[in-house]
Parts: sequence; C-alpha cells; structure tokens
Amino acid sequence: MAQPGWVDPRQNDPSNPAHVRGGRGLMDGYCVPKAKYPSVVMGRHLDGSGMPLNMPADVMLKLNRGGVHRLIVGHTPHGTCPTVIRSGGPGMHAPGMTVVMADTSFSDMAAADNRGGAVAEVQVRPGDVLRVHGVLQDGTTHYDYIVQEDPLVGMQEPTGRMELSGTQMKMTETAGRRFVKAPLKKGREYLMCHVSGFVTKCGPPIHLPICLSPAYLSIYLSIHS
Repeated sequence: MAQPGWVDPRQNDPSNPAHVRGGRGLMDGYCVPKAKYPSVVMGRHLDGSGMPLNMPADVMLKLNRGGVHRLIVGHTPHGTCPTVIRSGGPGMHAPGMTVVMADTSFSDMAAADNRGGAVAEVQVRPGDVLRVHGVLQDGTTHYDYIVQEDPLVGMQEPTGRMELSGTQMKMTETAGRRFVKAPLKKGREYLMCHVSGFVTKCGPPIHLPICLSPAYLSIYLSIHS
C-alpha cells in the first residue's frame, strides 16, 4: 500500500481533510458506520434498540445452501459476555443459523479500559462443537458451556402479551424485555440481560428448571418476570 498511515497522525477528526489514510475509499464504503454499501466486514445482528435480532429466512436459506450455518462476529459491543442468537429451525429442511457476537469491549463502562475484568473465548472444536467460556466484568463470575448442548442460551422473553381491554384483545409490549445471556454455576442459574443502545442491564441470575424446553421458555419467563 502506497500510504499505510495517516496523512497527519495528530488529527483525529473525520471532518478534517488531514484525517485520511491509504485505502480510505474501501474503508468508507464497507467498514464504517453508515457505510455507503452493505458491509462484508461488519456484522450487526441487532434491532434498533440493540436487542438480538433473528436473521431473515431468505438470508439463512442462501447461507445454508452455501454450507454456512454459523457466524462468529465481533465489532459491536454487546455486554459482559458473548451473545448467542439462534434463528430458524429446528427441522431437517428448515433454514437455521447460529450467530455468536463476541465483542465484550464495553463490559464495564466504569473501568478505565471500559472492559474491567471481563475475558471471553469462543472455541470451534473438532466435531463442529462450539464452546463459549470466560469470566464476567467482576473478575470472579465464570461461565463455560457448549452452545449445542444448552438450547436455553439466546432465548428471549416474548415481545408482548395479549390482554383483554374492554371487549377487545390488545397487545401489551413487554417492558425491559430480556434474553438469556449465559448459564452460570454449571447451568443451575442463568444470566438475563436487556440491551438499550450501548447500555446493558443484567439482573440477578435466575434459576430455570433443567427440564424446561425452549418451546415453553417464553411462557415461563413471562410468568416469572
């Protein structure tokens, strides 16, 4: 590259003409917020508020046909430990995708480095086994699980519930809707989180019955929220 560095390293203002570097056109087009074109580098699998967003079925189908069933991405900070997003399936012919967002750089905004004691590792092991383990921002709370063996991780509370208003049924939105972030204490407790922008709120870990199937998780969480 003819110009690998900044024109003026002292400048850190994108609006300043001196804030340019080699390959800027490629970076501006694909790798910065509000890019001109769809990015093949940055992945943001979240809704407008920052909560996990399921992948559209047509996109999953195209990826599955190409042999892709899992994405592990970074760049977008999402709390104190990796976020698992499961879309589609189950079913032999149903498209499905597992996304793991592993950026924990904003785990502790009160810490000097914005991370605190948080450390995370995502391992892709032989046999297509996906292991997620690490420690939360307090530096003492550990988590360690196999994604395929814990279907509760990534499940979300319902977006709302139908309630009777007079003679009509109306949808009442779930305030502070949470999702299952990670199992703690070998699955005896689960960390539940709500995200709004770059603010992640995680309540005290809750106990989820081991026998609870994912199909009934949203009902259980709505009753115990």
